Formats: sequence, structure tokens, C-alpha cells
Amino acid sequence: MVMFSCDADVVRVEPGVFAGSPFAGQVLCSGANGVLAGTVFSAAGENFVGKGVAAGHVVVLQSLDGSINAAYEVVAVVSATQLEVSAVRADSQTPAIPVGTGSGLIYRIMTLGPQAAIAAEEITARLGLRPGCPENAYGPEHIVDATPLRMVSVYRVLMMVFVIQAGTSDAGKTFAFRHDYYKTLYCNAFNRLRIAVDVERDGVPERMIVGGGVRCIRK
Repeated sequence: MVMFSCDADVVRVEPGVFAGSPFAGQVLCSGANGVLAGTVFSAAGENFVGKGVAAGHVVVLQSLDGSINAAYEVVAVVSATQLEVSAVRADSQTPAIPVGTGSGLIYRIMTLGPQAAIAAEEITARLGLRPGCPENAYGPEHIVDATPLRMVSVYRVLMMVFVIQAGTSDAGKTFAFRHDYYKTLYCNAFNRLRIAVDVERDGVPERMIVGGGVRCIRK
């Protein structure tokens, strides 16, 4: 499955979507017996590995006294019952930031991975690459640096989130505004794209794809 962004990328922009998202069918796990100590989160009887939890996911934690109530990054899956977590970081390559301590925590891990996969298919189709253009010989593996695609993907994911919420919430106008806001960011970011493609996989890019360019196909 091709994805250019992960949940941790989305939480840096819109942390609230993981606490109030309507995508109930995308909840990987939840419970009310979480234990937190700094960057170590554990839940007895849980199976993070079997339920597909991975680095880059987001866990929402809530304590009964309200001292802990936010979305945090999953840095690593240590075991079936233990995760390394972090306060949201500006750079995922920096060390994990301790969250706090607590027990009896309510936890929930919901992923927007399906939306990120849809976004990747759309983005590659617009760029003329696989998997969006399955007939093309070039795919994500030929992209020299896919970093610029991360925020394009994040904006597209958030568009999907807010268009759903606009139709399922009393605050529909607010969510519709958020959808339009991220649509503008998505279009602008896509038009700025300059993607180098290494056709021969020899470390030397042979093609440059311009996001805002118009491709003509000769028939």
C-alpha cells in the first residue's frame, strides 16, 4: 500500500480529528486500563502487534482527572502490550518527548491510513505515476525525493475527513469551511510540486514532473 503521509503527519496539523473523527470502523484498539510512564505506554491484555498498530500512528489518551487529554505519536511498538509514545514533535527523527505519568487511562488508536492510501492513488494519478496510472512503467520507487508529497497527502486526507464531518454533524458549515481551506492548501501545494524521477534507478534523475503542468497525450 502506497502512502505519502502517516497519522503523525496529520496530527501535527489537526490534532482534534483523532479525538472526534467519525471513522469508527478505523479504530484499531481502545480500552480503559492504560498505564503511562514518560514515553512508555502499556495496556495489559492488549495486542498492539496483532491489531496492526505501528510507528507513525496516533494514540489518544485521557485520564479521569483531565491532566492527560490529547493525541500523541506512536514512536515504536515495543511489544504486544507496550508502546513508545511521544508528545507531538516537529520532526519525527528527534527523540521521543515524555508525555507524563498516569494509570487507568482511556486510550484509543484510530488510523486515517485508508484515506492516506486513497490520497496517494489520486496524487500518483495526477502525476502520471503508478498506482494511480497502472499502465505507467514508473512508480513511487522511482521518485528521487518524495518529501514534498507529504503535505500534499496530509491536506488531501483532511479534505476527506472534513467533507464527511460536514455531512454528519450539526456543525456542518464549520467543517465545510475546513474542507475548503484544506482544498486550497492542497491545490496550491500540488501546483508547486517538482518531482524528480530516476527512470533508470541509477541515482541520476532523468525526468522532472511539474505538479501544475498540463500533460498532453498523443493518440
